[in-house]
Amino acid sequence: MGKRLFIAADISEEARAAVSGLIASLREEFPVKGVSWSKPENLHVTIKFLGDTDEAAEMRLIEKLSSNEASYQPFRLQLDKPELLGKRVVSIAARSDTQTIFSLEMVIDTECERLGFPREGRRFRPHITLARIRQPESARELGRHFLQTQIEPLGFDVREIVLYESKLEAGGSVYNVVRRFKLNG
Repeated sequence: MGKRLFIAADISEEARAAVSGLIASLREEFPVKGVSWSKPENLHVTIKFLGDTDEAAEMRLIEKLSSNEASYQPFRLQLDKPELLGKRVVSIAARSDTQTIFSLEMVIDTECERLGFPREGRRFRPHITLARIRQPESARELGRHFLQTQIEPLGFDVREIVLYESKLEAGGSVYNVVRRFKLNG
């Protein structure tokens, strides 16, 4: 069995503190069951979820990401608006004034497909996941309230992308850095 991998952009400490504060207040105001809240240290913008990856595919992926990192300039993301993705994901949209993150995602998705990973079926929507709802009926009020929340439009620079391993443990997911790729196009 391989590692459970994903590629992401980290957020700034200022954005992490703001989003963590919002999560804490939502948890307190809506102590409903069936909601898994993101831990502050796990907040990020996913670019591509890979899932179970064997060592050979991981090495080829690292090689491809290394060869592409110099092609992209660092870019800026900004916390935008509250959103519910489907009925199960509470998130904040991340907005950018450039197309860099979209170009990067398209290249990564194409390269990953060449390595045998399935192509992403949905349109890429950069976001930060605050919570996953396991029982949508018990969290309707949380969703309605969250969509009315004002999000401070904090901006942050993305200077690298990160290949993470996600380990599922009793207390939730733990993310470990496999490799960082500096953007310096």
